[in-house]
Amino acid sequence: MFKRICSLTLALAVILPFGNIFAETSGTKVGNNVNMYYVRGQLKADELSFGDRLTVLMKDNQNDIKYINETEVNPDGSYSLAFECENADGNNNILVKAGDAVVSDSTCYAGTFEDMIDTSIVKTADGKNIKIFAEVINPYLMEQNYTMLAAEYDISGKLKSVKTKNESLDGKKSDNRYLFTFETENTSRVALMVFESLSNIVPLCKSFSADNLNKVPLETDVFYNRYEVEDSKHNDGFVENNDMNAGRYLTKTDKSGYFALENVDMTGIRTGIINAGSTLGNRKLEVRLDSKNGKKIGEVTLNPTETQFTFKTTEFKINAADVTTKKTHDIYFVDNSKDVDYTVDFVILTNEKTSEESGAGAPTYVNNTNTNIVYTGKWENNTNKGSFYQNGDAAVLTGEGSIKYDFYGTGIDLICDVTASDCNIDIYIDGIKEKTQNLKNLLNSGQSAPARTVFTKTGLKRWKHTIEIKSQSGGVTFDAFKVYTRPIRVVCVGDSITDGKRKRVDINGPKDRELSWPHRMNEMLGGGYMIFNCGKGGICANNYDNADVYVFKTAKSEDADVVINVLGYNDYWTEDFTVDSFKKNFVDKMDRIGETCTTPPRFYIGLTPFGRQETADQKNQIAGVATLKALSSEKNWPIVDFLDYMAPYRDNGKYFPDGTHPYTYEANNMMAAIAVGQLPCAELCNAEELKNLVNNYSETAEEQTK
Repeated sequence: MFKRICSLTLALAVILPFGNIFAETSGTKVGNNVNMYYVRGQLKADELSFGDRLTVLMKDNQNDIKYINETEVNPDGSYSLAFECENADGNNNILVKAGDAVVSDSTCYAGTFEDMIDTSIVKTADGKNIKIFAEVINPYLMEQNYTMLAAEYDISGKLKSVKTKNESLDGKKSDNRYLFTFETENTSRVALMVFESLSNIVPLCKSFSADNLNKVPLETDVFYNRYEVEDSKHNDGFVENNDMNAGRYLTKTDKSGYFALENVDMTGIRTGIINAGSTLGNRKLEVRLDSKNGKKIGEVTLNPTETQFTFKTTEFKINAADVTTKKTHDIYFVDNSKDVDYTVDFVILTNEKTSEESGAGAPTYVNNTNTNIVYTGKWENNTNKGSFYQNGDAAVLTGEGSIKYDFYGTGIDLICDVTASDCNIDIYIDGIKEKTQNLKNLLNSGQSAPARTVFTKTGLKRWKHTIEIKSQSGGVTFDAFKVYTRPIRVVCVGDSITDGKRKRVDINGPKDRELSWPHRMNEMLGGGYMIFNCGKGGICANNYDNADVYVFKTAKSEDADVVINVLGYNDYWTEDFTVDSFKKNFVDKMDRIGETCTTPPRFYIGLTPFGRQETADQKNQIAGVATLKALSSEKNWPIVDFLDYMAPYRDNGKYFPDGTHPYTYEANNMMAAIAVGQLPCAELCNAEELKNLVNNYSETAEEQTK
């Protein structure tokens, strides 16, 4: 009989999904975590009579035995077995036998060690510290404790220090994340090892070392690379469609098929997000490497929607350990079924963990009364009901003071009551000064603007961070924080000016580049945001929710954190236009989108940029713009002022080629810059700086046409 494997040594090393940053240094390698498997189970009382030993078999999908061994049963009926098995993954089947009886249903967990503890390493933005993160991500509930050892070595290779964590391996614990921090000065490498215990040196999960600290990524290095699938290579299992309502996308046919993203840089890729629509659940796509029959590196189960044109995002994990050291690959999304009821719009690949993998979901509000917020100085309570978040209260500083709060996430909003008497504040993230922010309200003539987001930080490593706000002279009314554990989701509502125009360009260059300001905005904002273009040509505020317009359903399904509504242009040209009906319909669309969001989103009013001076001078246009400005004050919704910043270019055919639409690359650059420059709080933007930025885009465009 085989004995239970328990003789693995310290020489366990792994290359993590950060390119070639981590290197093996041990001369002896007994195994690696990719091939390590763990089985845990619990026999019922009536099954214990079969004896105190079990046979455990692992079979692949062809029913071939990949592994077989015996293990002992504990007096309480529990058992566990750790073993090395080549190509072990979630597709293998575990068979457990007690004598002749099959007791496979007693298995509580069977999985690879890669799934037990997730580890990663980053460098702080100032380069002074290295952070090692470790998180228990699955409920193995092993009886024995485990020990984490984090070590740092000096430039001569000698051990400088060791930090130890002795914990119970329990995935149900709320506090199951660990952080080790080392200074980079005089440090050549760091390492993390995880063992059952110091008395039983058996690697539970993984060991790794970072031998070149210069190549360690910064904790702010987060990216979301987006790929439009309609431009991808595909066979006849998928066909391209161009629907007047849903835009361009791929539709699954009644044949098996694939679509492929070509020459993708897979360095650091950990997870993906796919935007698709399916009327039925359990629609699956296999993610394979370099060919339709290549190595499987992931699987996507699409989220069902109302119709196949109601797109919804689904997150999936990339098995980074299965990606070779080659930098670029073709990534195939394969469906060998005959399913025909779904469509696919785009795919995003990222180096950040997604909500599905880490349990991160919708953002959370942290009110000013939270006991974990540390105040210094003299703060007074303000209970102006109806003005603050959730009709609560706020903290008012009446002198020198500060606020400090530790949070776990990828981003944070600072929410304040903005008044003309406010002062400057210094804002720090993880001890590094981000900016000095002037809190004076610039656009509302001294009126209070309660519950305004005055600062946003995104793209942080999903871990523990600290925000600190300092004031030297009072004038701060602090309301709440909003903490994100995923990218900030921005829904852009509008007509053809938002929807943009898609055209085919250089046949040897990028195909079908989308010309729209939301598309350009996504590129400008970077990985801390996800932008959803929910514009529809020809639409008005009174019919944006038409049953045939799937963009409204998309706008309601994406759990928005920010909504920018630029409807209005087409309303102004209707014969029965009235400001009252327009205002009612505009507010109705905002309210109905807000009702579907997990947390209240930030609403923005986008003023349409008019082409041609005579268009801007029309009676209805003037009345509509005045209505939206009044609505901004009434609803406390900031204005994204496309109208004013684009006014100098309205009669220039280079930016408004048909006299109405900003259907040029340069014009959409300008609009995207305007939107980005006025987030998170339009009142606090530097108007002159933003105008100069728009002018710079114009000057660049003029230079390119000479």
